[in-house]
Amino acid sequence: MSKCSVYKTKEKYILIPVVETDVGVLMDDFPIQILKTDVDHKSFCEALQVCLKNSRRIIKHPAQHERKDRQKKLLKAMKETSYKKLYLHSKAWSLKQKDENLLIVPYEYEEEYKALTQDKSKQVILENFRDRCNELLSILN
Repeated sequence: MSKCSVYKTKEKYILIPVVETDVGVLMDDFPIQILKTDVDHKSFCEALQVCLKNSRRIIKHPAQHERKDRQKKLLKAMKETSYKKLYLHSKAWSLKQKDENLLIVPYEYEEEYKALTQDKSKQVILENFRDRCNELLSILN
């Protein structure tokens, strides 16, 4: 299964591949793609395909002392100053591809946890999503 995270701010979409580490933990990874919010659906879908392809690998789990530096590099690549600011000023989704279907699960910021949590009650499955990619941007609004 291929996975990515998508954030939408007022100015941009951020597409981040989500990879599995060698100990089974999911982590955001590189390369991060940034698209303007007025992107056409064809360009968005092409970028999404690249993002999903980049998620199909296993990486070495970073040591504790490497994680903070990794997070700084991810934020810099996203052109963001903090995760909290990103979480508060964006919409976010988890996209998971299985075969020709795309599971879209929105995230919501939970103040209690100071983190994003999935809202599975609002999830959508886009079947044969490559043929229906023009519908994707309307779902991610």
